[in-house]
Formats: sequence, C-alpha cells, structure tokens
Amino acid sequence: MLTSLPFWSDERLEHLEAALDALDDAVMVVDEDLCIVAFNRAAEKLTGFTRQEALGSRCFEVCAGRFCRRVCDIEGLFATRRPPEDFESPVLSKDGRVRLVRVRTVPLTGRGNRILAAVRILRDVTAELGSRPGVDQRERDRCKGYGRLVGASRPMLRLYEALEALRDSEWPILVQGPPGTETDWVALTLHELGIRSAGPFVPVLTEGLPPVTVRERLLGDRDHSGAHGHAPVGALHLAHEGTLFVEDVADLPADCQAALARHLDAWRPGQWPDVRIVAGTHHRLEDLVVTGSFDKGLAAALQQRRVVLPPLVDRLDDIPLLAEKILADMTPQAQPLPQLTGAALARLMSYPFPGNVRELERVLRAAAILAQGPAIDAPHLVLPHPRSPASPDPALAPNAGALSREQLLQALEAHHWQIGQCARALGINRTTLWRRMKRFGLQRPRAS
Repeated sequence: MLTSLPFWSDERLEHLEAALDALDDAVMVVDEDLCIVAFNRAAEKLTGFTRQEALGSRCFEVCAGRFCRRVCDIEGLFATRRPPEDFESPVLSKDGRVRLVRVRTVPLTGRGNRILAAVRILRDVTAELGSRPGVDQRERDRCKGYGRLVGASRPMLRLYEALEALRDSEWPILVQGPPGTETDWVALTLHELGIRSAGPFVPVLTEGLPPVTVRERLLGDRDHSGAHGHAPVGALHLAHEGTLFVEDVADLPADCQAALARHLDAWRPGQWPDVRIVAGTHHRLEDLVVTGSFDKGLAAALQQRRVVLPPLVDRLDDIPLLAEKILADMTPQAQPLPQLTGAALARLMSYPFPGNVRELERVLRAAAILAQGPAIDAPHLVLPHPRSPASPDPALAPNAGALSREQLLQALEAHHWQIGQCARALGINRTTLWRRMKRFGLQRPRAS
C-alpha cells in the first residue's frame, strides 16, 4: 500500500499503485521532503530494494546515482515548478550492480495545480551502450585504471562502474575492503573526479592512535576553543566544501561515531559544514553493531552507498600495472624507473599477498633497495615461501622476518644507516628493525 498523499483517498492510491506496477519503467514518487511515497515493481527490480524498504525512505537512500547534487532535479522541480530536462546517469543498486538509466522527472499535481509530489521515471538503457556511436571511450574501455586506481581485471572494472555512479554524490560513502587494500586511493579518486574536486581533501588517520587524538583531529580540541569561545575546529569543519576521509571508521571512539551520526542525520547539501564524508573500513559494520561496538545510526547512514574493494589475490593479473604505478610513485623524477624482470614478475603473480596492495608496496620498496640498479630480479623480492612456517617471533613483520642478514645490511647501507628511513622503506616500524639488527649482530658504524 502506498503511503499517504494529501487529498488522495485510499481507493485512488490503490488505483495509482496498480497503474504504476503495469509500467515497464521504474517509477518512484517522491514528496517535497524527498521521501518516497510510491515505488513500483520495476523500481524494485532496478534498485534491489523492496517496496516495503523504499516507502518512507528518502530517495537518495534508495537510488544512488548522480541525482544527489547540490541542487537535485526533484528540489528544482518544487522550486521552479518546471520539469527539469531529461538526463542519463549510472545508478548503483542495493547489491552493487551498476545500470545506466535515462531519468525523467515530472510533477504530480492536485487541486489548484499544486505540486503534490515528483514522479521520477527511470528507463534502463544499459543495453544500448554497445550500439551507440560516439559513446565516451572511458565508459567502455578503461585499459589501465580509474583516477588513482589501476587495474583492468573484472573485479576492478566493476568497482570503476560503482565509483562512476557515486563520484558526484553528496552523501556519505563507505569504502570497504580487506586490510591492505587501497581505501585511501578510492577516497582520493572520488574526490578528484567528483564535483567537490575544487575543495579540500582532509584525511583523518585512526590506526594506532589514542582515542583522544582521533577525537581532537576529527572534532577539534574542546579544551582549547579559543579566547572568544569559538567552537573547536576539527577535520569535519576544515573539509568544508570538500571531502572528509576517515581512514577506518570502525576505529573512531564512541562519541565521535555518535557525533558523525547526528551530523549526517541533520545535514542537507549546502548546509555548513558542507562536507561529503568517505569512510574506509576493513570491518563488517553490521557485525560491530550486533556486538555494540559501533553506532547503529552511523552504520545505517554509511551502508546506503557502499563500494567493496577486492583482495589482491582475486586480481593478480593487475600486478604488472600496480607494480608500474608503485615503482613510479617511489622513484624520483631524476632517476630511471626500476624495471621488473620476467622472473620477478612471475614470482609476484604466484604469491597470494595476504597483505594486499600495501604488502606489494612494501615488497617493491625493499626490492628496489636491494637491487641498487635499474632491474629488479626474483632474488631481490623478499617474500615468504607459501609453505614455510610462520615466524616464531610475533613481533616481527613477515617481510622483515624473511630478510637475510646480507639483505638487511644492504638496506641499511643504502639508507646510510638512517634507521627511520630504512624502516619506512621496508614497511616495518623502527622497533622491529632494531630487533632484527640485534638478532643479526648489526650495529650502526661509529662516525670516524
């Protein structure tokens, strides 16, 4: 049954419901508060949401696409009383499918020609893409990547489609993936390719930081709010007109989760602070909600628009492109770009990389140090043997534990025994490096 519309009887609503269900196109009827009051069967099929789930929800919570701009087509209809021009947009369904739709929005009027609601009609035109002349080549053939992301595997192509649908959305986006996946690259891509690219990109790092530090970075230091009593300024406010990226939203303290939930519940596009939030996580938020360790309201707001990064083991064919990008990013412009030999590339593509892209980065950084030349060969790759037992020292990272004494000495000498620089290049912390040096009896040479 449809939710109530002013001046409409239950019988008339039932007739409208039956008429909408007879249409092949997806139709949703949205009131002035952007709440869905009608939703036909074709809309269920297109979006993946049932009618019961959609009715009463706001339109941007059900149909994620390029509708949620600073002035959307429905708000424009109510403001100008004129139907907007038809347009096309990718939309992201509940189960992650991306479809290209043609959107038409027309008014539903009542007595005195008053606009009661907006009728949004979505026609699926995905099948037309392949036969259209002049289709943007980026939409059909991304041979290397999308924004900051690289890869041409099937999982990545599906991810690019989802990001294309969401890049101009003003509403929060959850970026979910196993530890070591490129959630920060996804956030930067959404920012740089979206309508907020001219604004600031403000990251909030959470890993390993005490709750008070995370709280101050996100919301500001309430103990130092200024001589004139101004509100504390944190990343949420510094990102005004831009994008706020939370590294792992599951690591936020409970009061920060609640503050973000209140902000998202009350926020509308254009309201200060005008911030689009991209939240990364390596956790299943629904599981954390069940255990009481994550705010239920914040989880509900973030999970409306979610993209999932595949683990590297599911896209090993992307390793040549990833390696090229990583080596280019870490090599100064004045130096020649290191090249992987065929044997090195074959070894990389045969390893499952449980640490995903971040582990690949660490391996390549260490290999470039050990190679000390333009070619990186298989012996330079510090990878644990797939069948080797785990290191008995849990304090040591896997890559650090696999280094031989000679390899570690080469790395230290390449960085002139600067412990911090060497540790960063190897992808380990200083303490781990010191322990490894102690085990091998390596000491920093005394200055002569």
